[in-house]
Amino acid sequence: MPCCLGWPPALRPGGVLAAVAMPRIDLPREAVAELAGAPGHRVLGAAFAVLRASGRGSWYARPLSRAAMLVVMDPPLTTRQVRVVAAAALTGARVRRLAYWRYLLVWQRPALTPGAPVS
Repeated sequence: MPCCLGWPPALRPGGVLAAVAMPRIDLPREAVAELAGAPGHRVLGAAFAVLRASGRGSWYARPLSRAAMLVVMDPPLTTRQVRVVAAAALTGARVRRLAYWRYLLVWQRPALTPGAPVS
C-alpha cells in the first residue's frame, strides 16, 4: 500500500496516526464479528427511521439528495491483510477489529532521541 509510506514523515515525532475504515469481509474467520454487529445495526436503523419520521433530529430529519450522499466503494483489504500491510509500512502499528464492520489502525511515530537527525 504505497500511499501509507508517505504518511510517517508528515506526522510530528511522538504524534499518533489513527484511522477507522471498513474491511473486506473475511468469512468464516470473522463470522462472529459479522453476526454480533447485525442486531445492533438493525436497532440503530430503526431508531433513525423513527427520528426521521417524527421530524426530530438534525441531518437525518431532512430528505437526502443523491448529491449529498457519500460514495461507498467495496473495501479492498480484509482486517488481516491491513495488519500485514501496516506492519510492513508502520513499525509497531496496531490494527483491531471494531463493531459494525470497522477496524481501527493506530500508530505512534517514535519520539526524537537526543542527537538523532530530524527527517
